[in-house]
Amino acid sequence: HTWVTFVRVAPTAPGCAPAIEHHSISWMPATLFIRTYWPCVEPGVNLTVHQSIEMALGYCERVSLWGPYEIPPGLYRKFVMQKEFVESGAIGYQCIDTYGEAGLKGNGSDCVHAISDADPLFTRQEYPLVYYGDAASQHILRMLVLRGAVPDVCTTHDWLIPTLGLDQYPIVRREYTPPLFPNLPRFGGAAAAQRAGLTPATPVGCVPTIAGRAPAE
Repeated sequence: HTWVTFVRVAPTAPGCAPAIEHHSISWMPATLFIRTYWPCVEPGVNLTVHQSIEMALGYCERVSLWGPYEIPPGLYRKFVMQKEFVESGAIGYQCIDTYGEAGLKGNGSDCVHAISDADPLFTRQEYPLVYYGDAASQHILRMLVLRGAVPDVCTTHDWLIPTLGLDQYPIVRREYTPPLFPNLPRFGGAAAAQRAGLTPATPVGCVPTIAGRAPAE
């Protein structure tokens, strides 16, 4: 399972704590039981970040975290719109959404594509289902970095981890690993991201954390 949590940090009066608003896209079947090869769309549910972590730990799985990284306001708004879409009832859940009912009708999504469909530059082919768990989460981050949507991948805003209450969980922190061939033409890069409105004109307080779940080592 892969999910993303995106945070808006609004300034407040001097001496006051910043106002925090956070959302997550964590798309699962409503039963929370994944039927990998089931060819039909079923009702889905979008979990909060704490529900996602507690579910993974309940299955004795490892939870990994990349970030938190700063992102531009345009990408934050796209994530919010995508969250509203998956929660609208317009789509259901299907673990492998490129075949069966979801593949034919486009009325279902897996957890990865529920996030990546916010990407205005590329189709789902850029987010192949050979990736899952940690690998899928890292791939999504790589796509954001290659498009210039994460301007500073070397800086993490660690103060948000206790602010969001994530320090109470046994989460494994991950560092960004660039791809071996980052300049392939099929990747949009910073120029394409700027055309799509993803690069910021000024620094903003929008921060995503990207998490993945995988079998415990």
